[in-house]
Amino acid sequence: MKIYDRSRFYSNLVLALAVVAIMALALLVPGLDEKVQIAVVSGGIGLLTVLFRRSGLGGAPPRDEDDDEEPPPGAAGAPAASRSPAAPAVPPSPGAAGPAGLALPIFCLAFLALGACDYQLRVSPFGGSNTDYVRLTGQATTPAACASPYGCVFLDTVTGLPLLMDASTNKYYAGTAWRLRQVAGTPGSVATGDLWHDTAASSPALMWRGASGSLKVMDSAGNMAPTSLTIASAVQSGASFFKACTLTSAAAATPVVCLSAADVPASLSARLATWHAYVNGGTGWGTTTSCVIEDTSGNDLVTIAVAAMTSNTFIDDGSANVTKEARYRLGTGGASDAGLQISCNANGTGSDLVVTLSGSIQ
Repeated sequence: MKIYDRSRFYSNLVLALAVVAIMALALLVPGLDEKVQIAVVSGGIGLLTVLFRRSGLGGAPPRDEDDDEEPPPGAAGAPAASRSPAAPAVPPSPGAAGPAGLALPIFCLAFLALGACDYQLRVSPFGGSNTDYVRLTGQATTPAACASPYGCVFLDTVTGLPLLMDASTNKYYAGTAWRLRQVAGTPGSVATGDLWHDTAASSPALMWRGASGSLKVMDSAGNMAPTSLTIASAVQSGASFFKACTLTSAAAATPVVCLSAADVPASLSARLATWHAYVNGGTGWGTTTSCVIEDTSGNDLVTIAVAAMTSNTFIDDGSANVTKEARYRLGTGGASDAGLQISCNANGTGSDLVVTLSGSIQ
């Protein structure tokens, strides 16, 4: 008699569950190469198909139990009932397969369990695929799965921009050629020639990796490292300046700097082109003998005698009691790396003296 082999069914069921577990483990193990995952899952699906057929549900005939086979009807030793005319065959009912009837639901549940596993999809470099667009789900923080040795592409909800992230977690935002990448410190994969904005600096810093290390360019606040470079307000030949400064009579002996020496590079000098002064009030100057326009190294350009500094008086090159010194007359300007200032021989009395200077740095 043809009977169903329960032991085969149960052994196949155990093997099927083991295969499902191996497939799930291959997908969940971090760092496992995607080609290995594809091979494991593909082989597992094929093996599950074979086990399904071997369970008796895939068309394979049930096992033949020879020891229990009854003699043919009418043969000696056959039961009396078997020698009577055969009754019409009754097809088995749909649920009569015994334990095998549970096989299909169990296999379906196994596949559903496999599909419920949470794993990261990694696209292998297979060609021939087309799509109209790729939709990215926004991420408020860096996804935990974006760790070495993997890189990621995702949408940053903070900036609203898609970005690429390398295996060192450096982020490269799309469409940001107008802005340097912002890193707290030094990027993990920085190379010679790279530029970045160091957000961890005590003041905003533009960083550049040169051939022999990093060169830091700070803002006007300073805080420079030994290898730093300051961008001054006038760093090239021909830069012009226009400055106004005020000298009080009570502190006239203390120089008032109009153009800082920091604004003049070491190889250049401040060339005074025009100037004028004005006694801003009704009190003329006294006690003081004279005042000078000079560079910050003490070289005189113009000397103004106190006799010219009467109340509400405008003073320039055409005024009396004004001496134009050689550095001004000949246009050689001040010393290299020196600014311009105004000072007097002694403190005095009188309304404030407002001095205006203009020229260029060459």
